[in-house]
Amino acid sequence: MDAVKETSIGLYLKTIRKEKGFTIIQAAERSSVSTAQISRLETGERLNPTLETLMKLSNAYELELEEVLKVGGYI
Repeated sequence: MDAVKETSIGLYLKTIRKEKGFTIIQAAERSSVSTAQISRLETGERLNPTLETLMKLSNAYELELEEVLKVGGYI
């Protein structure tokens, strides 16, 4: 179940990033999250992202944190 949850949030964040027109490098610069971490999250290799990581990406992508947490199944 966790892998499904993490993959869905990763795919969601990847979709949003691409809709915003950001490369992984641009997303990393905007969020202060490493390119490697963003890539691993988007591909499902990174499980259990921290709340801090989700907050940074939410801010960088101009999303409400609550929305991201709902998509990820955290709330």
